[in-house]
Amino acid sequence: MRPMYRHLACLVACSWTSYCAAEVVVFSIQESLSFGSFVANTGGTITLPATANPARIASGGVILLPQPAPTSARCSVHVDTGASPDPNYPVSYHVTLPADGTVELATAGGARMAVNQFSATTSPTGTIPSATTPGTVHVGATLGVGANQAPGNYTGTFQLTVDWP
Repeated sequence: MRPMYRHLACLVACSWTSYCAAEVVVFSIQESLSFGSFVANTGGTITLPATANPARIASGGVILLPQPAPTSARCSVHVDTGASPDPNYPVSYHVTLPADGTVELATAGGARMAVNQFSATTSPTGTIPSATTPGTVHVGATLGVGANQAPGNYTGTFQLTVDWP
């Protein structure tokens, strides 16, 4: 019997860029994107939907482990009304996700996995309902897992761009 090796894949943070006219945009990361633990086995993919409580979907030979639970990235977006005139709510914003082939997770030892097919609940436009209710963006993606992928803790970052239409 082959030993089972545990993997943990997590995009520990997302950075952001904001483009807007008069408003000062506040974008805060509430939760990191994490694919949770799994066994690579013969490889495949893990898809994590952009939802509040995502259920992972494995393909190929990937075996999902129950703990830790996966999480989609969760970010909030609001206008800093103390630094700018009060906008007319609701305010719309546009989120640009990373392109395929631009994000990787890696271990300290250099093993890598690609993250592609990013999705967001605001794909591509979201709304800030009011001054007291921020917009929320959940981000999911698909992780490519190689056959016999080296075990370890995989981390990385990705960038979201937020602008106003």
